[in-house]
Amino acid sequence: MSITYDVKFRGKISNLDTTTYSEVDFNNMYHDGTYLYVAMGSLGIAAYSFNGTTLSFIVKIDDGGSYTDVWGDGTYIYVACGNSGIRAYTFNGTSFTLKDTDDQGGTYVSVWGDGTYIYTACGSSGIRAYTFNGTSFTLKDTDDQGGTYMSVWGDGTYIYVTAFDSGTYAYTFNGSSFTHKDTIYDSGISSHIHGDGTYIYVGTDAGLAAYTFDGNNFSRVGFFTNNAIIDTSTGVHVENKYIYFTGYLSDRVDFEWPYYYGTSLILLTFNGNKFKLISSLNPDSLVHASVYVRDPYIYSLSGVIYMTYLHLNALKLEDDFSFDETGEYLTNLSITNATTNNAQTASMQIVSHPSASSVDVGDRVDIDINEESVFQGNVSRKEFEMKGSRLDTFELIGVTSKLWQNTIRYGEGEGPE
Repeated sequence: MSITYDVKFRGKISNLDTTTYSEVDFNNMYHDGTYLYVAMGSLGIAAYSFNGTTLSFIVKIDDGGSYTDVWGDGTYIYVACGNSGIRAYTFNGTSFTLKDTDDQGGTYVSVWGDGTYIYTACGSSGIRAYTFNGTSFTLKDTDDQGGTYMSVWGDGTYIYVTAFDSGTYAYTFNGSSFTHKDTIYDSGISSHIHGDGTYIYVGTDAGLAAYTFDGNNFSRVGFFTNNAIIDTSTGVHVENKYIYFTGYLSDRVDFEWPYYYGTSLILLTFNGNKFKLISSLNPDSLVHASVYVRDPYIYSLSGVIYMTYLHLNALKLEDDFSFDETGEYLTNLSITNATTNNAQTASMQIVSHPSASSVDVGDRVDIDINEESVFQGNVSRKEFEMKGSRLDTFELIGVTSKLWQNTIRYGEGEGPE
């Protein structure tokens, strides 16, 4: 048995504006609270503003190389520039100024800093730590545990870096040298990394892994994949309690005409044990290559792989929503037009009253499906259709709704079999 229903809740991802450029690589973004910076591959780095309605291009600068990642400390903008090293810029609202470049060899893929040190993931050359004094970089240390270093992020105590098919590494850095603490490798490719201070989220070619690190050892505590939406990572970013995950379906790649079909930006939560899929957005058949969130806006890059085309999208999670104290129910829902597909075998019952006939408009009810509590809310329409002792159609307002196997989504949905 399953039921179908219409779900409306405060949590829809809306596309506010999109700007398009040609001949741009797929790379990454950073927002400093005022401006959005986009690493644009061979075209350099660009600055944008967004007023809540319109994305506006301000200016770009290109000092050579392939600009692959960008991060800032509030004063300077740091860019990983592939085979051309790391660069530091200032931006005054109208123009960039290059302050310094340092190139120790290898491919500078990713950059992130903790406010004191700047860390770069440098492909087959490992991880590097720098300081920057406003005029010049100083290399402090390099460590290479093998593999291809792809993405770097830290929680204020430890530095984590993905190493492609060698897994994920944890480090400490004492100002002069790295100490490698542990490696975790499940299988496949580890590419993108971010975290919330408690959990470390790693995008892979099979989905999204959640890890903890106790100072000595990694532990995998969760994993998300959905064969109908996304199974291979192109980006991950955590903001507040939500995880924004971009990727595509690996079995829908057409290399003759290289689109990634079924690609998505999805919104997840993680309770320490399991992921919950909250919402997804797939406005076109183009791959979402990167995501960056600066509350209240979401920025994503999307385009066609191997083709010279790129969209910069500004999005918003409309209003907000939350779970109840159990962590199992979404609040502020409106459930309408809920109908069993086979009323004779359905087991959808009101359980907070002796029978449906005693329920009146405004009453608070619990509705079980297959003896599992699913809906809780106030009755907004009394004309329930009954099949014996079973309920067929109903309408509730102010509802909380359990998330079944991560399947609830904005719009129409289905309950458990």
